[in-house]
Amino acid sequence: MCRPPPMRASGSDPSRIAVKVRSGCTSIVALPTIGQTDDRDGDSRASDASGSVCLVCDRYFGDARSGAVDTQKAERRSAVMAPRLRLRMWQFGRVPDAEVCVVQHGEKYPLRGDPGLSELGQEHATTTAAFLAQRGWSALYSSPLRRARETAGAIGRSCGLVPKLDQRLRERMNWGGGPVVQPLSAFLADWTRSTADRSWEPPSGASSEATGARMLAAIEDYVADNVGDIVVVSHGGATTDLLRTLFGDIRLRSVAPTILADGIGSCGLTWLGYAHDAWHLTHVGDRRHLGA
Repeated sequence: MCRPPPMRASGSDPSRIAVKVRSGCTSIVALPTIGQTDDRDGDSRASDASGSVCLVCDRYFGDARSGAVDTQKAERRSAVMAPRLRLRMWQFGRVPDAEVCVVQHGEKYPLRGDPGLSELGQEHATTTAAFLAQRGWSALYSSPLRRARETAGAIGRSCGLVPKLDQRLRERMNWGGGPVVQPLSAFLADWTRSTADRSWEPPSGASSEATGARMLAAIEDYVADNVGDIVVVSHGGATTDLLRTLFGDIRLRSVAPTILADGIGSCGLTWLGYAHDAWHLTHVGDRRHLGA
């Protein structure tokens, strides 16, 4: 059950956000009409943006101006509209308590065990580091696997941070990292099975459920231990498991339709915001800083 955040009153400024209690949700945020936007960037037009969303459970409701709640419409559109409305909410004055940027490590050499970054992966890591250095960060955490350490090293040098290694950020499965020596075909078959059945424990790693749980525990600790925004360097499977645990498959597919099949590309950035004891998702595997 969702928990209420501190109540905020609406004023004369139309960009202020009014929090109302409605229809069993305790943290409803109503957005003002914000004018038309360009559909090319994936945003909706004003008629879609003038609704309301629960900050905690992400239920989407209809037009806040009429006060009416169309529950059938809400069920149909919540998965698509909630991420967009949250993003607009932050753009119009609602700043999250902390942002976490989860960085996918750069492209690695396709070798068994613990390979490092390929030349392209090193280039992507350098470009990503320069991009992230444009803003301030309070801490940098990394998986201990070599490909993640090398990516975090580039980011740390650009941002003036020393990466802190955390075993909880390891990949769900690592080819050659378990007690059983597997050919690549067997490893990939296990990966597919562990993605489909989140409770199944493969011989070369952990279950998707366990990976998502340890990833969530890690980033919650980081937010509690730091004041400000945080960079986390991890892996595609582990990041996807985290998002599935936080938001569920339906919502995740509405934001990133191919993520379960294709994963996250080299140095893709996944942006999470933490506000009022709830996590919010704005981008998954964003690679625009690489020109992709």
